[in-house]
Amino acid sequence: MKQAFLFLAMSGVAACVAAADDVQSVCTALDAGLAEQLSILRGMTDAGACAAGVPALQANFDKLQALNDRVDTTEMWRYIENTAELKSKLVLCIQKISIEFYRLEQAQFYGCEELKTLLTPLLIPAASRPDEQPEE
Repeated sequence: MKQAFLFLAMSGVAACVAAADDVQSVCTALDAGLAEQLSILRGMTDAGACAAGVPALQANFDKLQALNDRVDTTEMWRYIENTAELKSKLVLCIQKISIEFYRLEQAQFYGCEELKTLLTPLLIPAASRPDEQPEE
């Protein structure tokens, strides 16, 4: 009987460790994905580069979106909040991505309609989007 309780207790600990490892791996993938996105955006310096970069940028967006389904969002944010180095790195990268979005918007997406179509929804504040419901 003691062995059954010990096994049950250990399986709970193993599940917690596995969840923590998964959150950590998702955060590592998030960091890498945002760095990749920044690199793609920085390479968009003319119409040809923008047109060539749209498929890679779309694939990057899809990959980052898929991370949402891998872990609980609250757990992920808790991990980021409690990992100062990661949090600083992510914030800095997101700031740089925002600068690139602004640069591309100011350049009118170098005339690349595909890029404009991909990025314009991201440039509209969530509160202004008709399809978005405010979180309560």
